Amino acid sequence: MLHSSTRALLTIALAALSFVAPLTLTVPAHADPHDECTVNGVAPDPSATALSGGPGDDVIVCSGELEFPISGGDGNDTITIQGNAVRDGISGGPGDDTITVTGDVGGPGQAGGIAGNAGNDTITTGNVESDNIKGGQGNDHITTGDVTNIDYSRQSRVLGGEGDDTITTGDVNGTLVSLSRKVLAAVAGEEGNDIIHTGAIRQGRVAGNKGADVIEAGALSEGNIYGGPGNDRISGAGNTVLSVGRSSVVDGGDGTDTCNAQATAGGQILNCP
Repeated sequence: MLHSSTRALLTIALAALSFVAPLTLTVPAHADPHDECTVNGVAPDPSATALSGGPGDDVIVCSGELEFPISGGDGNDTITIQGNAVRDGISGGPGDDTITVTGDVGGPGQAGGIAGNAGNDTITTGNVESDNIKGGQGNDHITTGDVTNIDYSRQSRVLGGEGDDTITTGDVNGTLVSLSRKVLAAVAGEEGNDIIHTGAIRQGRVAGNKGADVIEAGALSEGNIYGGPGNDRISGAGNTVLSVGRSSVVDGGDGTDTCNAQATAGGQILNCP
């Protein structure tokens, strides 16, 4: 049994503990995004409002969410964003550029876009969310996740540009604003003999446009596929039969086209035997 004086001291000590000021941890604010980038292995000036590699073959690496514009400039540049690309754009500049974004492109209230510009560019990203990717002039390879409109005002687009392009995406998802209005997400080769592979198309548009194009897609629902001028081949993945669902159209356009497709539930197949 504790002596009365010992009990009194213990009571005082416990009471004192209840008045000890809480421990306060100060967490530093997110580092300035410039501190998370290097240009040819060198950190840029923290006061800079944009990054540019300039003439020559540059290597630009950034981590975190990109919040300022980046340009590779002239030359065969390698630009890697280890995170999401939001707010401002990425431009490869003239040359054969490699642009990689490990996260997504765009997002709510964000629209910066990626442009390969002139040259044979390789662009690889995660999902494209109400933003734009364009290869530009040259034979480009573009690979993305899903291409999705996440708000009513901005359309998601993945475009090859001029040249023989290869485009591979996940699903292409537009936005149904009302029964009479849709905002279609779009994937297009534009000019050249393009190869386009997509997942399912829901309220989206996929187009080869000018050239002899190959388009392979998942099921088509409330969207359309357009071959354009040229001898095009349109089918499901791996040249299987493409299901053309309700309110959907497959149009081969001008030229001698081949469509391995079957219309169901009100879908249409035009200009394509």
